[in-house]
Amino acid sequence: MLGEGERLAQQGRAPQRNAEQAACRGGLPDAPGLLDSIREMRRQWRVAPVHALVQGEAVFEARLPPARREAAHLTLESLRRAGLREIGSRMAPLPAGGAALTIFVAGGEPAVCRWEALLESGAHPARHAVEHVHWPTAQDKLRGEMPEAGKPGVFELVLHAGEGDADTLAAFHALCLQHGIQPDPERQIRAGGLTFLRVVATAAQVLAVADFGFLRLARRARALQARVPPLPRRTLRRPAAPPPFAAPPSPCERAAIFDGGLGVADMGPWAREHAYPETAATARAFLMHGTEVTSAFLFGQAGQGAAFRRPVMGVDHYRVLTPDSYQDPDLFDVLLRIQRELQVGRHRFANISLGPRMPIQDDEAHVWTAVLEQTCARHDILLTVAAGNDGEAGDARRIQPPGDMANALTVGACDRSGAAWQRASYSCCGPGRGAGPLKPDGLAFGGSRQELLALYSPFQRAVVGLAGTSFAAPLVLRAAAELAARAADRLSALALKTLLIHHAAPHPDGATAETGWGRFTDDGAALLACAPDGVTVLFRAAIAAGECWRFSIPWLPADTLCITASFCAGVSLGPEHARERAGPGAEISFRPLAGRGDLRASPFFLDAPAAAPESGLVLHRQRWRGGAGLDRPVFDVGYWAGMAADAIPAGAAPVLECVLAVSLQAPGVADCYERVRARHPGLRPIRLRTPSEAG
Repeated sequence: MLGEGERLAQQGRAPQRNAEQAACRGGLPDAPGLLDSIREMRRQWRVAPVHALVQGEAVFEARLPPARREAAHLTLESLRRAGLREIGSRMAPLPAGGAALTIFVAGGEPAVCRWEALLESGAHPARHAVEHVHWPTAQDKLRGEMPEAGKPGVFELVLHAGEGDADTLAAFHALCLQHGIQPDPERQIRAGGLTFLRVVATAAQVLAVADFGFLRLARRARALQARVPPLPRRTLRRPAAPPPFAAPPSPCERAAIFDGGLGVADMGPWAREHAYPETAATARAFLMHGTEVTSAFLFGQAGQGAAFRRPVMGVDHYRVLTPDSYQDPDLFDVLLRIQRELQVGRHRFANISLGPRMPIQDDEAHVWTAVLEQTCARHDILLTVAAGNDGEAGDARRIQPPGDMANALTVGACDRSGAAWQRASYSCCGPGRGAGPLKPDGLAFGGSRQELLALYSPFQRAVVGLAGTSFAAPLVLRAAAELAARAADRLSALALKTLLIHHAAPHPDGATAETGWGRFTDDGAALLACAPDGVTVLFRAAIAAGECWRFSIPWLPADTLCITASFCAGVSLGPEHARERAGPGAEISFRPLAGRGDLRASPFFLDAPAAAPESGLVLHRQRWRGGAGLDRPVFDVGYWAGMAADAIPAGAAPVLECVLAVSLQAPGVADCYERVRARHPGLRPIRLRTPSEAG
């Protein structure tokens, strides 16, 4: 594979996206009832209890009309002019179906009066961009089934409170104590502009504090579980043990696996177990699950006879579960253990085959998703997450937190190791949350009733047959780690994720919410290979807001040319914002005849109109084109930042990290690779480790 494709890129300014002009072109009428809803919101503000305000400020919601998100800039600019500030957003369901973007706005009543006067005067076009304003009631903030009257339950409370909002947290803690709720400051988690608290309370107590102005939601917590295997284990052969392998290719780098523990010495040369005082007590089921997940990463699927694959790197196994974890109270404790270890920055590879046993929800990010999303982005971690094993649970078969993370690789299970594979019936399905990427990202063989997955179980000292997404996920992480161990050039988590998706074998039905982008390979070396009559080029870029990068695709005149491309962009927007706020800032356009000066766009990744740019976080598509249909084609990637970034100068917006993998295949052109190298000497093969570097 050839790297440094960015040497073929040109930087320029992105075309201006003037939201006011877009609104005028759309001929947007005034939203009926907008000013009346503001007046009603102010009336509710005046009768709200004193504890609903923090230093005279509260939070209200401004809903944008569907399909008018291009005018959000107008709303944000008008809010700033009035002295109000946006502190988050979410997608709110509409009574007639669908969802609309809702912005959370904070400020005092005088600022609201100024905003009302500004809109009423017609001096600002934001009156075209806002449909409705709403004061959220306590009942609006409740999620999930409430416990029986008088009986306590465990709740997750989410506050609009980021770094520097100590006054907000102190006021809420005081309110909780007034109503007999004991918040624990040591067991609260901050992610971006949100703070998550874990409390034990009755429904009446939660309702009493839910009208606190900066409380975003109160959700009944769900039990934490390892991804319970859907089929019982079966011993396939014993005795069996991996041979004493030589040192792994990457002795200085180790992967982190968070699970139920090891409890055996057999894995000593390869895996170190890290326990905590509170996880000293354990259970046999935890240890069996933990050793098998770790074995899947170290040795892969057990072959016939005594065949085991050589480990590519060692493992730090963190025993994060306790026997109480299934009873729910320690969900925050488990997440905090994972967060603390990942924040150290020791590990670039990690696997989680446990999590809350609940389907993801569209309107709000779960605390696991919110915390781990930012942690992985900040420390460049490739995290594989098991999609969950409730795929046969009817309406509850959707992927489970944190499987909706944009910055992780969510792995489901397929039912066979051979070519005729389908999604395993137990494997949880998509769709992903909001405008996030297709989820699960893909599948790996995880075993089924038709064919069990064979793994070495150190706990049973045998090769066992089992099934579950818990074991499919570390097999995919193993392939990524193998690629990273072989490559002397550092590949980011985003690059590894792009290559895994790029080489996924598509399902005959195409990309779907059941199969993702296809079936991942378990061979890391295959991710570096090119077809005999083809070439693969990797482009990596960090694009500033307002820039457009043009990636020139290496091109050979040929009667038939197959182009396969995969594009991945990182997500840096905080969890306080809807996923829809992260994707629209990146738009990619394919221009097949750029060499002739014809810059008309043609749909490549999506079935969109030819003139429309395509946007998204993960895109993958193969396109066949004849020789006459291509002339030095290019991909243009423009970045305008998420809509939240429209509220700040472009120079202060986070850069967009993105990776583009492009494969060309010219049937009958045996020297395709050599010809591309000759035409583009700036492209260099991904360098492999020498024995001295590996040792």
